[in-house]
Amino acid sequence: GPTKTRTERRIPIHPRIRPVLKQLVDADQHELLVTSQPSERYPGGGRPISTKRLNEEFQAAAKRAGITGFSVHSLRHFFNTFCVNAGIPERVVRAWMGHGDRSMTGVYYSLSDEESLRFMNQVPFGTAIAGDTGRGVSI
Repeated sequence: GPTKTRTERRIPIHPRIRPVLKQLVDADQHELLVTSQPSERYPGGGRPISTKRLNEEFQAAAKRAGITGFSVHSLRHFFNTFCVNAGIPERVVRAWMGHGDRSMTGVYYSLSDEESLRFMNQVPFGTAIAGDTGRGVSI
């Protein structure tokens, strides 16, 4: 369906997810992948699920798993953080998420203590400083 900004956005499907989605699409005769359950009004199901209902179902499933304080929108925050931490260029993540504004990626980014330490361990302390005069100065 159309995006909030009415602009087209193409997002590649990860190769590990493609076969799972293919099975779901092959097993379902509906045009949409995520649909509402059959109801009295729509016994065949296959209708678009409301955002509110999807969020309620997501939160109920998370609660059953012992997870609280999350919404479907939390998945955007996770995806942004996970991609940035994996070294995906910020401009690519912004394009996937539909953000032209650099400041939006920062809104979605969350740095855990573990990731912070992992990044600190990657800082090349002890190596020659770029542009040093050849004396092999290191920090």
